[in-house]
Amino acid sequence: MVTASDDDSIRLYDVATASCLKTINSKKYGVDLVCFTSHPTTVIYSSRNGWDDSLRLLSLHDNKYLRYFKGHHDRVVSLSLSSGGECFISGSLDRTGELFLLVVEEVDL
Repeated sequence: MVTASDDDSIRLYDVATASCLKTINSKKYGVDLVCFTSHPTTVIYSSRNGWDDSLRLLSLHDNKYLRYFKGHHDRVVSLSLSSGGECFISGSLDRTGELFLLVVEEVDL
């Protein structure tokens, strides 16, 4: 289970043992909504800082941002992953809904 906290952190829990496995701080952006993607160590989350309405794709494994999703101009108030896991939809106080694909491009080195 993954949760967003008022202290601007994302917490990952083991539901079988009811223990917190990991805490990731996001003091710069804050955390308002968070949900898993189809990958068990990747989440999408919205900020609550009031100046950045982007959504972020975050790896819980190494705490790296994999992608940013821009399009809203006010706070995101809903976030839902599609049943197939290839896209998600978000709703904002700017009275818009956005549909985003969860494709992360790989870079050849």
